[in-house]
Amino acid sequence: MTSYGSLMRLLYDQREKDKIEKRLEKKTQPMLTSSCVLTPTGILASGDTEKLQLALEVPVSELIGKNILLYFSAQWCGPCRAFLPKLIEEYKKIKDKDSAFEVVFISSDEDQNSFEDFFSGMPWLALPFGDVRKKSLSRLFKIRGIPSLVAIGPTGKTVTTDAKLLLLIHGADAYPFTEERIKELVENKEKTGEEQEETKEGYVCDGDVCRKA
Repeated sequence: MTSYGSLMRLLYDQREKDKIEKRLEKKTQPMLTSSCVLTPTGILASGDTEKLQLALEVPVSELIGKNILLYFSAQWCGPCRAFLPKLIEEYKKIKDKDSAFEVVFISSDEDQNSFEDFFSGMPWLALPFGDVRKKSLSRLFKIRGIPSLVAIGPTGKTVTTDAKLLLLIHGADAYPFTEERIKELVENKEKTGEEQEETKEGYVCDGDVCRKA
């Protein structure tokens, strides 16, 4: 289990605090950047705003109390590219049900251009390319391969590190990825299967027609 306290510490670099605060003092409007930036004061960049990757910065504090998925992925990874359209599709379905839901892209890309190109098609948030805290997050959640999805609940506790598999099996219905929700889905599926078997009993099928025996 992890807490928002642990996660926030990973997203915060005390050594650069003064430098960032001086930069923030000069701001009168939320800053648009040409790259994906998570500053040491805890700001995540939102993706897919324009083709040129202009991104409105979002305070990490806005994630508190929300269900989030940490998406470990990279453009060079074939399975990651194949999985992304599915994730986007289910993300939009979940977002329609819960506007507080969010995804954070944790990149393993090899260069800034690849990172920006891959992230440009994502409608969610991201850590910056090359951020040293990516390694800490990978260790914390014991990431052994990509793509991987880690679900974190509103209280900050880790819900599951197998959210990718659950999403592939159940789609958006798996949300919020809790044991209770998955158990409910499995029980409903079993019940539906039993009802279908009961419906089949007493019928004889010949070609494309089934009649009562």
